[in-house]
Parts: sequence; structure tokens; C-alpha cells
Amino acid sequence: MALDKIGAAGIGNNVVALHHCDWYTDASGLDAGALKLPVGTTSERPTVVVGGREDVSFDLHVTNDDTVAGDPGFNQNDPWQWTWEANYNRPTAATNVTDTSSLTFFRGSKYTFKNYTLGHGLYVRHTEKTSAGQANDFAVITTGITGTQGVKKASVGASPGTIIFDIPTDYAYNQVVIQHAQTGMANVITVADPPTESLGYIRLNTSKLTGADPTTGTVLEYYTGRGWSIVGVDSSSGKIIAHPTGTFDPAEDWNSDSGTYDWNTGTGSEDWGPAQVTAFGADGDISQNADKALVAHDGSTGGGIPMLRADMSNLPNNLVNTKYSFYRSNNETLTECMETASGKNNRLSFDNAIEVGVPNIVLSDSNRLFTINKEVSNSYFKFEIKIKPSADCTLQVWKNGSHIANSDYVLDANYHSTVSWIESASFNDNFHFRLYSTGIQSISVTDKDTLLIEFIGS
Repeated sequence: MALDKIGAAGIGNNVVALHHCDWYTDASGLDAGALKLPVGTTSERPTVVVGGREDVSFDLHVTNDDTVAGDPGFNQNDPWQWTWEANYNRPTAATNVTDTSSLTFFRGSKYTFKNYTLGHGLYVRHTEKTSAGQANDFAVITTGITGTQGVKKASVGASPGTIIFDIPTDYAYNQVVIQHAQTGMANVITVADPPTESLGYIRLNTSKLTGADPTTGTVLEYYTGRGWSIVGVDSSSGKIIAHPTGTFDPAEDWNSDSGTYDWNTGTGSEDWGPAQVTAFGADGDISQNADKALVAHDGSTGGGIPMLRADMSNLPNNLVNTKYSFYRSNNETLTECMETASGKNNRLSFDNAIEVGVPNIVLSDSNRLFTINKEVSNSYFKFEIKIKPSADCTLQVWKNGSHIANSDYVLDANYHSTVSWIESASFNDNFHFRLYSTGIQSISVTDKDTLLIEFIGS
């Protein structure tokens, strides 16, 4: 098809008409009206020029990754062993190869080097280090580098040390050197400009990706310069746009509607004609419902999630308790009740959780220590304790290992008493409750003793 033979006057607005072109017609010579995308090895496939901008990761090992410098088995001249996955420019994967002479890096491309060794530092240089008198950081590249030159794996089993090199488009050298700290052990790799002909390709992917055609397993992809991207995706996330899941709000029953919104005559499970279903909303969207309440949409909950109005007029009947936690103790004998230091054995424990309605209160130290594990600041909590001690004593409230002033309550022996205290708390603050006596070291409590925690708010 010679487009240079078509005059502007012969093309209608926004239209290119193709007639009797072998690639666009079937064997009968009829106008098929579609572009033919060759699959597999075929003479119909156009010549592909490799190259272009790319994003490639290389794993670097040695003979023994976990041998450190100075170890009797450490080999200073151990060569890098390179591993990389197959990609657009290199259709064959490689595993633990030492010969990288066939590799070519392209300006404007991104290369990640992962060092899995403990004893050999990774350096990315523009010129090879050839003398022991040259510094370890001789000729290291600074522009386009992310990471620390000389990086290693920190310990056995740790993640590899990583350097990323985004080769600038104006990179002045025709090579890059991946080298240990020592001389030798260097891979010198050619750096070239990418061929412009490598950009602008489209292909039919038959790998049955998520969201592909259910019958053929195919998706249409286009080459971005740094890999293939699927046609019909959210460009910001790269994810395939999929149909939402969940259930519709019953208030949105269009079954009895008429006119353009009447889908009663549709067939199939999702045949709603040209209508656009917006009941779910995209993740992050907000709207307003009939109660004039703000509604947040997570992309999957039908009707969204209505927010509570200031006057609470849209409060549901099934309000979930998030304000109270209720605990019951065991029969126990507290010791060291005459001690005033923190961390003693005169602290009350509450082993039985009856209702946990205050989120992110963590119990520790055998259920003696209550820690606020929620991002709050100076929010108030009310503590109410019902207790029956075996001897006269004083109940104390402690916060962050210190006795709260004026929090003492005098208790009579063998009588149930109810005491309360309100205290502000922030993230990671902790509380405990203890019995103190001036003359009795051991005091018992019963399994009928309880602790009620109420979250009041700021």
C-alpha cells in the first residue's frame, strides 16, 4: 500500500479506507475490514529491529557467594556469574554465564545489578580499574546511579546489594564496566544508541494474560520502549480494567423502569445494553446519597460506604461496638504488694476478654500491660474496675511505668468496690493496675473482678 499515492482530497475526515490489500482481506479477496496480525514464524511477519529503550535486571553471583574477604577459601579473582531473563531484545534467558561479550546496553535504558555476594563489592565504572594502586572507587559512574558503589550482600540470606544505572541519553562513554573492588574480574559491556526503528510495534500476545479474551486467550499489546503494555489498561497502574464485582444496592433496582433505563428485556447475566453501570464507583471516588451523607467508594462495595453525618441522623441500627472493651480476671494472689517500684508482681491481670470493642489495644506481660497500638494523640480513655481484695489495700493506676498522681483508691477487705479513672493516651502509651499495701505483702483477688475500658475520644 503506497500511502504517498493518496492525495489529501481523497481521504474523508478521520477516515482511511483500505481496499483489496492482501494483509487486510481474506483469501476470497473480499474487504475483511481488519488488520491481520501474524502469529508465530511466518513470512508475513515484518522484520523486527531489536533494541530500543529497555528495563533489564541482572543477578550477579560468584562461585561461593557467602565467602567473605579474608576467609581461607576466598578467591579474589572469582569472576562474576551473570543471570538474566529473556526479554524483547534478548529472546534467550541466561544463567550463571561469565562471558557477556554479546551484551549491548543502550543509552536511555535502565539496568539493575543485584550483587548476591558477601566478599566482593559491586562497582559500576566507565573505565576498567587495572592497577592495585588505583582507589576502589576509580572511574565510578555518578550520573544516573541509584545505590552505593561497592555495595555487597549484608549477610547470609539477606537481600542482594543493588545498584541501578539509568544510562543518560548523553552518556559520553562507549562502555560500562561491572567490576569487583580488585583489578580484573571485570565485564566490559558496549554502550550504544538505541535504533529508532525498534519503537512503535504492536503484537498479539497469546499467553492468556489476566483479562484476555476468554476464548482465544489473546490481548493486543504495544511496545513502549521499555517493554510491552496491554491495550485497554489503566495507564497509571498498568492493571487491566476489569468488570467490578459485588452486589447492587437494592435501591437501584431498574427492573421496573421504562424508556432508556429499561433493562428488563435484556438477556444473559450482564446484558444491559449501552448502559454504563456506576453503582460501584472507582476506588477513591466519593458521592452523596439520598440521606445527604458523604459516600466513599472502594471500587467493589455496592452503593459505596456511607459516612456518619454530624447529627447522626443516618446512624444504622446495626452499629458495631467500637467504644468498649470488657475483661475479667482469674483467681490470683498478687505478691510484692508492699513494693513501690515498677514491674513488680502486684499488678492485676485480666486473662478473659469478654468484649473487645476498642480496636488496637494490645495486651502483654501475661495480660497485665495494656498498650495503645492506634494512631491517636491525647485521646481520653476511661478505666473502670470492679474488685474484691482479700485485705485492705490501695488500687493504683500506672502509665508508662510511672504511678499516676491522685489515681489511688482505698479498698476494704472482702468487699466489692468499683473505681474509675480517666486518662489521656497517645500511640504506644501503656497502662497497668496494681494493689499496694503498707503492711501486707500478698493479696488475693477473685475471678469475678472486671475491667471496663471506654474510648472517649479527644
